[in-house]
Amino acid sequence: MKVSRKKLFIAFLTIVVPAIGAILIIISGDKPPVKEFAMARKSISEARSLRSDIYSEDLFYQSEYMYDSAIACWKRENKKFFISRDFTKVKDLILLSAELAEKAKGQSLERAAELKSGLKISIDSLMNEINKFQCLFDKLPVPESVRTDNNRGRLLLSEAIIAYEGKQYALCNEKLAVSADYISGSYKHAKELLTDYFKNYQDWQEKARQNIKFSANTNSYTILADKFSRQCFVYSKGKVKYTFGFELGKNWIGDKRYMGDKATPEGHYQVIEKKEGRQTKYYKALLLNYPNEIDRQRFSKDKRNGSLLKSSEIGGLIEIHGQGGKGTDWTDGCIALMDSDMDILYKLAQRGTMLTIVGSLKPVEDILK
Repeated sequence: MKVSRKKLFIAFLTIVVPAIGAILIIISGDKPPVKEFAMARKSISEARSLRSDIYSEDLFYQSEYMYDSAIACWKRENKKFFISRDFTKVKDLILLSAELAEKAKGQSLERAAELKSGLKISIDSLMNEINKFQCLFDKLPVPESVRTDNNRGRLLLSEAIIAYEGKQYALCNEKLAVSADYISGSYKHAKELLTDYFKNYQDWQEKARQNIKFSANTNSYTILADKFSRQCFVYSKGKVKYTFGFELGKNWIGDKRYMGDKATPEGHYQVIEKKEGRQTKYYKALLLNYPNEIDRQRFSKDKRNGSLLKSSEIGGLIEIHGQGGKGTDWTDGCIALMDSDMDILYKLAQRGTMLTIVGSLKPVEDILK
């Protein structure tokens, strides 16, 4: 019995005691910072949801880098024998990662608030520009590519506003910047087109004055058509008696140069024929003496200097006619009135009635305002 107890004691000392010691060492040994990792992951996730990758890029990516470094350091420590593992550096790295993520969150909130305020101002500014100029832009015969850019810009602005309302300020900022480029670019093209066109303003003013003076001096009816305002003024004895709206050729800016350019001519003309019934497909019509002598001289000059093809023709059959009121410029160069207005003008006009067509009676400065 004494021998057996002695053996059991020795066995206890050699097996159980070391095992208990090992367990105590494991329990009391250095532990990985699991809770700290969870805290860092939460902070990084919250920072990402606040778009810190955009608003606080440096801090956010430093935080992610420290997190990855902590993971790598943890893996290295796990490869060591458990007694020699030291997670101090791992804990320092992961705490720094969480700290950086929290700073990124705070910075993101501040910058998002600043961006929100700036975006509201930019959106309002662009909307004001559209409200001031879009109606004018829609009237101009700009190239299709320019009109496409304008439409694209307004669509992007709508998307930017939706992003803004959804608190997606970074996305709003991106769309707004592209939108402004498209819209401002299209308006710039239109303004340049107008500025170039209005170089003839003084000539238009003089021609309009001559028309009104002729009406006053001869006690007769004359017609003055303002292309830009789409208004036709009927004068009697130098005073406006009627005002009619009208529609033009699709390419109305500028003088008519050749057949097929869909431009409405400018200058002094006369009614040379009145048409109605089967004589015209446009309800009633007043045929003008286009081309007149000035038109022919300019056309010949343009062909000689090469600005027109040798095969170009000067064209004709420019009229004031009915079937207007479509709300868009659609003719091949004629002036289209509503039928009810055409009835009045048709009764007043005779062969020889003077018609003057000008680009605008107002200066470009007033129009751009």
